[in-house]
Amino acid sequence: ASMDPIQAVDVYRGRMVVYLFDGLVQYRKGELAPNLAERWEVSEDGRTYTFHLRDEVTFHNGRKLTAEDVRYSFERALLPESRSPLTWVFDFIDGAGAMAAGEADRLAGFEVLDPRTVRITLTQPYAPFLSLMAMPAAHVVPREEIERKGPGFSEAPVGTGPWVFESWAHDDVIRLTANLRHHGGRPQAEGMES
Repeated sequence: ASMDPIQAVDVYRGRMVVYLFDGLVQYRKGELAPNLAERWEVSEDGRTYTFHLRDEVTFHNGRKLTAEDVRYSFERALLPESRSPLTWVFDFIDGAGAMAAGEADRLAGFEVLDPRTVRITLTQPYAPFLSLMAMPAAHVVPREEIERKGPGFSEAPVGTGPWVFESWAHDDVIRLTANLRHHGGRPQAEGMES
């Protein structure tokens, strides 16, 4: 139905999101591992997470990833007009409730410190927070592609993931090609169908 990360409510869509997009962290062999963030620190009180983004990441359209892309993606997921059923992924971030209720236009607990660093402040310590950052809803999208394609983005997605969207024959097949510039290394196959 959609390849938009903020609509990935089932296993199949979640798998497509992981192919096409990246989050700050990921699961690798059952363990949390760096992804778009090459490293992070957690404050002593467990409320503040500082993520340092990789320098070499580009979207499939060739533009370099920045910290503003992470902010945009998180705030977009929370906006009422996005109608995302996955806002709960961000519930522990300070100000998420206000954004989801339409009472704020910025996420209070999200700071861009520089083009490669973001700081996220939680309302209270929450040990599984990093695992939430690996969820499809927290994967990063390029604002310009969302604005250009509108609702069509869900059928022609652009991300930073290991696979690049090629085509979709509804109720039949989705074709992807290898992202030769993926920060985690290119996939072993040239393409795949799902």
